[in-house]
Amino acid sequence: MKPLLLSLLCLTTFSAMAEEHYFRFVVTDKTELDQITRLISIDNVRGDTVYAYANEAEYAGFRMLGYAIEPLPHPGGLYEHRMSDPSEGPMEWDTYPTYPAYVTMMRNFASAHPGICRLDTFGRSIQNRLLLALKISDNVESEEDEPEALYTSTMHGDETVGYVLLLRLADYLLTKYGEDTPEGQRVTGLVNGMEIWINPLANPDGSYWTSDSTVTGAHRGNRNGTDLNRDFPDRIADTVNTGAGREVETRAAMQFAAKHNFTVSANFHGGVRVVNYPWDNGAPSGTYSSCPDDAWFIQLSLAYSATNPDLLTGGFTNGITNGCQWYAIFGGRQDWIYWWHGGRETTIELWDTHNPPGAVLPQRWTNNRASFLAYLEEGLKGIRGIVTDAQTDQPLKASVIIQNLPTVPVFTDSGVGDYHRPVRAGTYTIVVRAEGYRPDTVRNIVVTTGPATRVDVALQPLGTGVDDPVAAAPQTAVLLQNYPNPFNGDAEIRFWVSGLGFRVWVTLGVYDLLGRRVATLADEVLSPGVYTRRFEAGNLASGVYLYRLSTPAGTVTRKMTLMK
Repeated sequence: MKPLLLSLLCLTTFSAMAEEHYFRFVVTDKTELDQITRLISIDNVRGDTVYAYANEAEYAGFRMLGYAIEPLPHPGGLYEHRMSDPSEGPMEWDTYPTYPAYVTMMRNFASAHPGICRLDTFGRSIQNRLLLALKISDNVESEEDEPEALYTSTMHGDETVGYVLLLRLADYLLTKYGEDTPEGQRVTGLVNGMEIWINPLANPDGSYWTSDSTVTGAHRGNRNGTDLNRDFPDRIADTVNTGAGREVETRAAMQFAAKHNFTVSANFHGGVRVVNYPWDNGAPSGTYSSCPDDAWFIQLSLAYSATNPDLLTGGFTNGITNGCQWYAIFGGRQDWIYWWHGGRETTIELWDTHNPPGAVLPQRWTNNRASFLAYLEEGLKGIRGIVTDAQTDQPLKASVIIQNLPTVPVFTDSGVGDYHRPVRAGTYTIVVRAEGYRPDTVRNIVVTTGPATRVDVALQPLGTGVDDPVAAAPQTAVLLQNYPNPFNGDAEIRFWVSGLGFRVWVTLGVYDLLGRRVATLADEVLSPGVYTRRFEAGNLASGVYLYRLSTPAGTVTRKMTLMK
């Protein structure tokens, strides 16, 4: 990192003033964004033009880089909004609620439908506004063998379309439930088969920046001027998965996710029209960075966009994009929840205008209603089951991975023992592991495009059979793409050994295209966990090299490109 940029990054650690800038500038190459994205909050990239936000400290630092900056009107203040309050009559869905009206609406949903709806407060904002989520499910007070889904919106406080649409979705699910119509039957199937969580407003201080009575003048950041979708732990840039040093809203969201076991989730935004899927980084900005479940994430994204005229005409092929290919960010929530919790999340941008007039909202609902349902239904597909102790039938906290498929594992809910592994149609082998138990491998699992295939697993405690953890345990290892790629000088290579409670011999080597080993990065017995090795190219010539991870389960090889 250049010394000037390093000093600018340090500058932004000071508390920001209330001013929030919106501006654009031109880059000559998208790779410039790899460092710029760590300094300011990029909002959109169109060709070589970058649109961005910055608080006062970030803006002052960015100006020192010498780019020609064109200030723009702030998106949160372009319109004077008509606000509504449910006490004044039924919600017409073409206005925004005041903050007190929002809280009242959420409470009314739960009180009017107590059998299928519950309201939870999972935190408070800096200014003490409530962070609220509705649980909608048929046995709402019980924890069941069902996939959990999460819809959350307006983490960026001035991106308000999703705020109202999720309120309307909650109303739709609750009023259509049990109705003997095609719509009602579809909704009833979802509510009976899932635990659906809806958090319409993740950054209330940003949305109600000027007062509780209006979203006119809404800000992207929270009250401290922090972009909350750059504040999460990051698998590359911020690998400590704790809430220490993060904003109060971020900590609340992290704690909420840790209490649950979300199979699918979506984070709704605005300013463009597209479904953005992982990874958001891991390659130079503007290039594709595929995650282990890349093909399935494309399927999930298309489930939302395929019937959505807003997204299909938003300027992206099929209405979807890989996050890093659009532009790289660090500290985003979708990568965090996938990497650390095994949840599958996308970021869905609903409308070009961040904080539009309420008059556009009814049509946005019409264009997104079927997408909301289709996306949830993807959480009911794949492989599902319950993992228990074979001796006691008690549920276990376990990990489930698909053999021979580089993947982020899913985990059981220890209260019920249920797991839900979304995957495309095909035939699979799964490996189930729990601390203190012999792992079990289940083969020839046929997955269709319909409801998930059930595979229940009972694990034997160690000591009830062959229990030599080194000799007897099947192992799976995952090798990720080096970062950055291409690289100049040195690169970071990450891999993990999966298999709770067991050790495995691992070798990691780098080879040229003639098969000659040029570096050994690992040759040792490792316990389960995530590992990072740094490859220093030294005097090696530019070109393509192979790096190979070998374990008793097999060998995985990837390519990397050295450019000097």
